[in-house]
Amino acid sequence: MMERRLTLRLRRVAVGRLRGVGMETVYHKIIITTRPESASFAMGELQNYDRGIRPVGDLAVGVKEIYLPGGYGKLLADAPPLIFVRHMFPVQYFAVGEYAAADILAGVAIPDDGGAFSVQMRGDTDPGLIRRLENALEERNYVRDDRYPRWVLSLYAHEGGLYAGASRCGDNRSAWNGGTPRYKRADFISRAECKLMEAMETFGLRPRPHARALDLGAAPGGWSKVLLEAGFHVTAVDPGALDKRLAHHPRLSYVCATAQRFLAARDKAEIFDAVVNDMKMDMYDSVRVMLDAAPFLAPGGVAVMTLKLAKGQGLRKINKALALLEKKYRVGDTRQLFHNRDEVTVLLYRLSGPAAP
Repeated sequence: MMERRLTLRLRRVAVGRLRGVGMETVYHKIIITTRPESASFAMGELQNYDRGIRPVGDLAVGVKEIYLPGGYGKLLADAPPLIFVRHMFPVQYFAVGEYAAADILAGVAIPDDGGAFSVQMRGDTDPGLIRRLENALEERNYVRDDRYPRWVLSLYAHEGGLYAGASRCGDNRSAWNGGTPRYKRADFISRAECKLMEAMETFGLRPRPHARALDLGAAPGGWSKVLLEAGFHVTAVDPGALDKRLAHHPRLSYVCATAQRFLAARDKAEIFDAVVNDMKMDMYDSVRVMLDAAPFLAPGGVAVMTLKLAKGQGLRKINKALALLEKKYRVGDTRQLFHNRDEVTVLLYRLSGPAAP
């Protein structure tokens, strides 16, 4: 037993490099999760940040162990733009074979200020181990909250080995296990609803009372439905019909027109607090629509759009589209969320003052 514990301790130290007395341990490995088709893009953006970053190995499709020369803390501090990394956690503990809850908790860096926690495990999951970890943390007066945790103990079991790390929920890039939201609804109009639900959750979007939203290319109405449920008054624009379940909603106005015709004909004195666009069109055409929509958005207002990626389009094309959007918006974030397919979701804020020419 003593020999096994010694082996575990040595492996924990090997995960990170102790820099000296009173200084933080530097953790040089992380586990990232991406959409499988976008894994090369994710590695590309990480290596654009630091050419020394390299993959160590694949744990599953879309799940990679990554080596960071500068360490996990430096990555968080530098906060490089990461579009295709959907989820990540630091490797602070690694063991092969049997592993006890006490060993895991001794090896990870639990945040000093604690707060609500969640234990999230993937790979070869072990419900018994999860429960033992939860019980041990609750005995230390931590509060379990799987839906809105402040920090997460992430575990990944692979081929007899266990990777573990504790990190703040926001640093993981998603509160969901592996960045995989599970929305349970019985009344979906379309799968696209999940995209906007995930975007609003990820970006922390909450409407003020009586806020107004413009949904461009709204049919069949999935995004309009999500906006209505969030409390917006919605103007839905599309030449196609909306789902009949939205027909008599008191906070919905439907305009039968293309987005381009609506924007060209509408009085620009009509201002919205939010503009959304999930239209299936070339990304640069969609960008032009959003530039035309900018005058309708209140200064400081928010816009959410998807950029559709044709085969082979990656970071360079996305960055070109974002540069065009910056003529009239501040780009808040760009992510390939779990519910995105060949697309990315962009969060935009209307620039204060007059629009750029």
